[in-house]
Amino acid sequence: MKKFIILIVIVLILVSGCSKSSQKVPLRLVTTTSVNDSGIMPVLLDEFKKEYSIDVDILAVGSGQALELARRGDADILIVHSPADEQKFIEDGYGKERIPFMKNYFVVAGSPDDPCKIQGKTADEAFKVIAEKGCLFVSRADASGTNKKELSIWKEININTDGKEWYIKSGSGMGASLILASEKGAYILTDKATFMTVAYNKLPLKIFVENDNSLLNIYSTITLNLDKVPHVVALKGEINDFVNFITSSNTARSIIEDFGKDKFGFPLFELLN
Repeated sequence: MKKFIILIVIVLILVSGCSKSSQKVPLRLVTTTSVNDSGIMPVLLDEFKKEYSIDVDILAVGSGQALELARRGDADILIVHSPADEQKFIEDGYGKERIPFMKNYFVVAGSPDDPCKIQGKTADEAFKVIAEKGCLFVSRADASGTNKKELSIWKEININTDGKEWYIKSGSGMGASLILASEKGAYILTDKATFMTVAYNKLPLKIFVENDNSLLNIYSTITLNLDKVPHVVALKGEINDFVNFITSSNTARSIIEDFGKDKFGFPLFELLN
């Protein structure tokens, strides 16, 4: 009898040990701030957890920083919105697959009195007027997808902002930059989802340029190359589950199609296909 009890204890210890070792390690999702600050990512992750019982640790940073963290091995999966940087990330061998799955648009917002009178202009036209008149403009200046888009517009219209007194570098995320723009009475380029969540009816800012095809903002998830970032091998199954869920599940698609409608009357994001 004593031997039998000892055997049971040993079996229980072994089972307990196996149970602990089989627990899933949380996925490290590094994502752009807009999908997190808008509130859509927590909703998506709650549903993902319900369907797959997989925990996800989320870190929201600018796209440039997200890609750099992945290069260093400090991420398991990415959601970013800086297409040129994403392509280079893949060409450099760090990314395996880039899957665009949703979109919205950047907008140009500013003080409600519109000091440079950019209402109704295209993004290029608005930026030219801002520079010519020297109206204050807040740049995130943080290598984020939004910052890269802003810089591409200045480059397109051949305007150098270096050293300009009207050009304010926040070095901060979208939310903090919107607050700074409101305090300075400055213009700013922002994704519409974050503007509606952080600034609409909360800060003295108004959208003046929107629905400009040149301001299309595409969000993609990127898986990592196992040869460059070998640690993700252990999470390959969980990563595949996450990618399949976020890009093609009916649950995620429904959330993306409807998110924001109840509060703003229109969705903050759109499906790409």
